[in-house]
Amino acid sequence: GTLDAGFGDGGRVLRAVGQQSFATALASQAQIVTVNGQSQAVEKYLVAVATFNATTNWDVAVARFNPDGTIDNTFG
Repeated sequence: GTLDAGFGDGGRVLRAVGQQSFATALASQAQIVTVNGQSQAVEKYLVAVATFNATTNWDVAVARFNPDGTIDNTFG
């Protein structure tokens, strides 16, 4: 496949989380929304991240992104 150039910057999104982090899971989620009486599916992307913090512990963070690569502020 190819990267979706409409997502983030050329198909990629980089976000800093903790001192060290890496994505551990990715899932696609479709939501049905109604706009002007028309139902349509909007694809969202869930990302789970393992991150190392300053106290030598690993934490987990989950974020949801919109189709354009921006953070979905309605999540969580």
